[in-house]
Amino acid sequence: MEKLSNATTKEAIAQQLRELIFSRQLDDGQEITQNEVADSLCLSRMPVREAFLVLTEEGLLTRLANRHIAVNGINHDRALVYFRHLIMCDCMAMDYMKTHNGSSDERSWHEALLSSSGDPLIKAVCSSSLKGYTSYFFEKHRSPDRSALLKKISLLIDEGKKAEAALLLQGEYLQMITSVLEVEFAQ
Repeated sequence: MEKLSNATTKEAIAQQLRELIFSRQLDDGQEITQNEVADSLCLSRMPVREAFLVLTEEGLLTRLANRHIAVNGINHDRALVYFRHLIMCDCMAMDYMKTHNGSSDERSWHEALLSSSGDPLIKAVCSSSLKGYTSYFFEKHRSPDRSALLKKISLLIDEGKKAEAALLLQGEYLQMITSVLEVEFAQ
């Protein structure tokens, strides 16, 4: 097996922690320490510390006064905010879009729409909406119904009917996601 570089180790640790947070195996407000994580992974504290910094920048962890770290877990309301933000970004990207090449994969569809903006600032802001929990959700909850609706929205975009496409995203598409989140967080 190949030895991992520090950057790779840091990202691998960060990804494992993201997965634990998104799957709610780490609770909102739960305190974790670098030592606990390093010991559980049989690693030194340095890559764990670097992973904690990455996740703190992403808002998934918060540094506490006692040098501990608290988890900013996922709950129904926070997840819904992420998707509302993504849909807002989708609608904003539609206004600046030069071309649109839809995709059959839900995450790829959003990515194609958001990256189609010719404006680098809008592209950067919107692309950040696809990271984190939204990517986890799309991977975990694939849906032919939502994909079919996105294809319908793509046709409206291609026909120049951006206002109608935006209404479908903000209405029916958001409602479909909301119903999945309600089931997931009811458990």
